[in-house]
Amino acid sequence: MIDFTKNYASYKVVETELTLEQKLDLKDFPGGSDFPMEVYIFGVIDLILSKGDEVYIVDYKTKVMPNASNCRLGKNGEDPSNFQLGYYTYLFESTKESLKVEEAFFISITENKEKIVYSSTRGSPKISREDFEPSLERIKEMTFDFAKGILSKNLNLPNAKITEDCTKCSYKKY
Repeated sequence: MIDFTKNYASYKVVETELTLEQKLDLKDFPGGSDFPMEVYIFGVIDLILSKGDEVYIVDYKTKVMPNASNCRLGKNGEDPSNFQLGYYTYLFESTKESLKVEEAFFISITENKEKIVYSSTRGSPKISREDFEPSLERIKEMTFDFAKGILSKNLNLPNAKITEDCTKCSYKKY
């Protein structure tokens, strides 16, 4: 059982409910420099902790907690299906350029569990921030591909299911 106040008592609360927006830097993508529209990423980070110089991102869940493996590239190069903590990492590091996020994880309030997406010291398997970088780059590529699809009016998502319930919509990761 997780006792959040006990496990993180020595950590400092840096921010709660931090709203960030950042323009995606497209210059590193093929065709990105000439892309005729800007692409922004927006997010609200539930909790940012620090311990010494290390920064930690926490996202609380009250319903379904994502699998950590869905937030990273798969063993055979499968694309991530959950962008949330990848986006939060990108947003935080883009706006706080001198800081690097050491660890990102979900905490389920209802199940009283943690799921580590990346950390040098915790999780199974342990995925360091550096090991997470290819997943983060792929998430940004997928976002750019989605923007290109919007512009060309061809999202190329043959099994897309649009619903009024955002948690069940095929577009929810965007």
